[in-house]
Amino acid sequence: MKTMNMGTAAVVLGMALCGWSGDVWPDRSRVAFGTYCLSKPYRTEAIFKDMKACGIDFVCENFGDDPQSIETMRKLGLVSVCAGGFPTYWGGVDSVNGHIAELAPLEKYEAARKAYHPSPVDRMVNFGDELSALDFPHLGRAMSHLAANGLRQAPYLNLHPCIHQGANVARYYGVSNYVAYVDAYVKHIPLDYISYDIYPYQFRERREWGFARFYDNARIVADACRDSGRAFWYIPQVNAFHPDDVTTANKMRYQAYAALAFGAETLTWACWTAGWWTNNVLNADGKRTAQYDRLKEVIAEIHRFDRDYMRFRRVQTHFTGFTGAAAKWIEPDPKTGIPRVNFDTPHHVSTAFFDDIRGADGLPLVVGEFVPRNGTGRERAILVFAADDPWDEHPADRIVTFRTAYRVRVVGPDGEVKGTRSADGRYEIPLRSSKCAFVMGAPPTP
Repeated sequence: MKTMNMGTAAVVLGMALCGWSGDVWPDRSRVAFGTYCLSKPYRTEAIFKDMKACGIDFVCENFGDDPQSIETMRKLGLVSVCAGGFPTYWGGVDSVNGHIAELAPLEKYEAARKAYHPSPVDRMVNFGDELSALDFPHLGRAMSHLAANGLRQAPYLNLHPCIHQGANVARYYGVSNYVAYVDAYVKHIPLDYISYDIYPYQFRERREWGFARFYDNARIVADACRDSGRAFWYIPQVNAFHPDDVTTANKMRYQAYAALAFGAETLTWACWTAGWWTNNVLNADGKRTAQYDRLKEVIAEIHRFDRDYMRFRRVQTHFTGFTGAAAKWIEPDPKTGIPRVNFDTPHHVSTAFFDDIRGADGLPLVVGEFVPRNGTGRERAILVFAADDPWDEHPADRIVTFRTAYRVRVVGPDGEVKGTRSADGRYEIPLRSSKCAFVMGAPPTP
């Protein structure tokens, strides 16, 4: 992927930041959690309280015509990132892609801005979902115009996943491949994040292919975020495409911790109530399903170490142990037009400060490499994710080993991690399948 000139990046982000609300949102000291879909029949105070207790920070929904819900959310500290009132389109139909300049000229956005009366919980306004790169120049102009004319809520825009093949590549992305699609977003869209959704458990009949696309997507977006100074937002699934499938807690962990290994800062779970598919957090009667407690557990785990995690930013992600059957999880697909972006490093991974990182069992690990976010600290970090069991079929207790001359502190989903260190400087830490460890290193005390 081509990298963005950082002077250009600063200009783009400067335009974006003037569109944010007066308070800094989201809180960049923690991983932020959202969810999709809360239709009116389910907007009771008890359900909002359950959301808050689960760890949800924001809801992708328009509450503009629901003052009671707005007041309940305000009291609980929940916010909306999908407020309505602005031209909003979905790029899954041919009549939209490449036509938004005609459907919604700048005058239409300006009229919407003048008519918009934000509620106390509005943090972002909805601009669309899975739109074509053909429309990015016009959307970027509209966003910049609105920011320059006083809109304090940033646009919310979510991208396609990298699953389209053949003729659908140009049809939906508007360019030759997904890398070019994300490059076009970076060039034209003045927002300080990139958001996308991909649901790996949707592809039951092509499950290895689905995870290869999952990892392609993470690499392409994470590298674009790194190179342009943007935040990485990802939408995982808590629900299921097939009614007889269950997205277990370990399947939620797999999506979340893999995303963290690529530097994700915001996770927006789909779905709370019926929006698409089935087995959501609430059933049709508004009762909590087993997904509620599973999701609550995973969010609580991430909050046990995210203050440390968010002090750092991701610079690279490595794979090791993706051999045998697991090699298929990072294979390219020529039909998508994406060049190969993920490679296995045989036997072990080494970074500048952590050497010979490996699973004692030789099974897959994803290793994210991190540096201090403030750019001045001497610490370095790695996030080690046990990637061996995507479908929660054979979870195991594993051991990860590495060498470093640094003083080491390890945290993870269960809090502080106690490892052992041999006389030759090799560390050993326990790691369960589909969990992760965040390893921080600081120079030895003189």
